[in-house]
Amino acid sequence: MREWFDEKCRNASGPMFEIGVDLEDDYLVGDRLSRLLEECQTRKKRAHIWVQGDTEHWQDGKPRADWNRIWNHMDGLVSTLRAFDCYSLGLGFDLWEWVPGARHRDFTEFHRWIRAMREELPGAMIGGRPQAPNSRNNPDESWETLDRWNHPCTYYSVEYGKPTPGELDKLAEQAASQNKIAFSENRDRLFNEPYYTYTPEELSRVIREYRKRGIACIVANWEFKRERGRRSGPLPHGIYEAIDVPISPDTARLDW
Repeated sequence: MREWFDEKCRNASGPMFEIGVDLEDDYLVGDRLSRLLEECQTRKKRAHIWVQGDTEHWQDGKPRADWNRIWNHMDGLVSTLRAFDCYSLGLGFDLWEWVPGARHRDFTEFHRWIRAMREELPGAMIGGRPQAPNSRNNPDESWETLDRWNHPCTYYSVEYGKPTPGELDKLAEQAASQNKIAFSENRDRLFNEPYYTYTPEELSRVIREYRKRGIACIVANWEFKRERGRRSGPLPHGIYEAIDVPISPDTARLDW
């Protein structure tokens, strides 16, 4: 499985080095996404899918995120996902940029999408990554706001950059109070200059802290340099060792 993921990373490039599928291309949704999920299902692994990206980056003359495109092409996405049970689904990232109302802490439209997807895919974990405007990856939303954001979701999401043990304790506590999986849905990244970044040793430590508390997370090696853009690479061995740390029985529900 490591070799399979590493090969995907080595062959990827550009700002969307994750496996990307255009919602408007029914063939790619039905074929490329299906093949990814078939690989995961065969290997008894799971994929976390973000439906769209953000509006501040453009691709082929279109923003990478558009609220109307979400609704106009939902049927194709749902019909593909119905065949699998090896994924969780998030609306995307930088949601405050493009989800109506999110910038002003009005979560009506976000919650409308959550409820619609839960009705279509009742067995799936569904949520969305909150982010305060211009927060630069800092969890500066109040817990009251985060509770309100996550209320109709089936996992409890935050966006952390280099969380402290105390912040992780609080996240685990808040999620447990709603009987939900805790998910630090930011990408914890190596080589992310000029923004926050980890050394391999720091990232190994924080992953162990996540595992200790049963918190899901996203890990990436971007090898990000402004002068040449982003490219991704395999993770250092010590980070894989941290990912492999057994989860204690009382947090075993993380393996969703």
